[in-house]
Amino acid sequence: MKLKIIIGLVVLVVVIGLVWARSRPVAAPVNLTVGENEASTTPTTPETMTMTIKVFFGNNRNDPQSLYCERAYPALREVTKTVASARAALRELLAGPTETEQAQGFFTALNSGVTLQSLTIKNGVATADFSARLGEGVGGSCLVTAIRAQIGETLKQFSTVDSVIISINGQSEDILQP
Repeated sequence: MKLKIIIGLVVLVVVIGLVWARSRPVAAPVNLTVGENEASTTPTTPETMTMTIKVFFGNNRNDPQSLYCERAYPALREVTKTVASARAALRELLAGPTETEQAQGFFTALNSGVTLQSLTIKNGVATADFSARLGEGVGGSCLVTAIRAQIGETLKQFSTVDSVIISINGQSEDILQP
């Protein structure tokens, strides 16, 4: 009798454990803070899993005269699977379009050499802080709108992000002004 009770309890614990493991979310945590100098914890072995993310750029085939500055178009990228998927997407955005993507009409409005200093996602708001290079030489409402669209759309593809705050060296007011 005692053996049956013990076996029943073990089976119950295993079933509860399986149900709990399957109900855990797969997406990145809602509160995620990542600094630029943190080392990656993703192993780099041939067996490493990958994931597809979208990186949003301007595209002169979809908008030949660049009339729609607020529009950004997705380019698909394969990256090493990580829980910091929003950070990975921004790194890909900052790298700019590949040669293949450029041949497909993609271009970036962001300056080369921009670095991501931090990314925080909390309560649906992504706050991305960039180096001063992001705002250097930026003028004109269309260019500013295009930069904001590329960063915003790249981050809003993730279910944990509803809105985006862009900052430069911790300052979010009076930046990226036309």
